[in-house]
Amino acid sequence: MMTAVGADGRDPSDCGGDDNQQCLRDLIEAYKHEVDQIFEELVGIVDPSETVIRVEDTYQLGTNQQTTAMFAILYPYWKEAQEYIEQVADGYGIPVAHVVDDFMGTDGAYVDLVAKGLVDPDGLHPSADGAERIAVLMHDLGYDVAN
Repeated sequence: MMTAVGADGRDPSDCGGDDNQQCLRDLIEAYKHEVDQIFEELVGIVDPSETVIRVEDTYQLGTNQQTTAMFAILYPYWKEAQEYIEQVADGYGIPVAHVVDDFMGTDGAYVDLVAKGLVDPDGLHPSADGAERIAVLMHDLGYDVAN
């Protein structure tokens, strides 16, 4: 992802495609395949109609290290990946906590999650406030098994 936005002196043309974003499209397709495999394995182990299963989508990592221009390139791909998690989970009747919308809003505007106090300075792990918000979102999904 960082190659596509030229982070750390990387050359975006190394990402490929006419728009230097082919590596992002490839990454998302591989991610979707992995999500499919994870859900297939999960429901092969436990039946969602008999076991409480909850899923969360994930806020965009490293926003504190991105410019608004970088964010504008990466966010649509990140959002697509998170929406895919919801689509697949919904197919199995598994509720999803909408962490990405809660942390980042729904308008696609740049947000520095570290400055917002939701993510630790490493840009990856939730802060205590962020972890609490995630816990509330998960709790609010309830404890019924899938339909």
